[in-house]
Amino acid sequence: EKQLIMISPESSPQDERSYGIYTTASGLTCLLISDPSSDKASAAMDVRVGHLKDPEHIPGLTHF
Repeated sequence: EKQLIMISPESSPQDERSYGIYTTASGLTCLLISDPSSDKASAAMDVRVGHLKDPEHIPGLTHF
């Protein structure tokens, strides 16, 4: 069983948010940000691919 290792990036002493970086078993690197003053949650993904990575039989897939 693989153990989850969290890494804390450097941030400003005035920044009240907490940060964590970890990599999933499948190799996906995640940046987690917790803001105690917020009552909302969100997610974003950067996959670093463009239209040149589209399969020929499914144009537009990389922008889905």
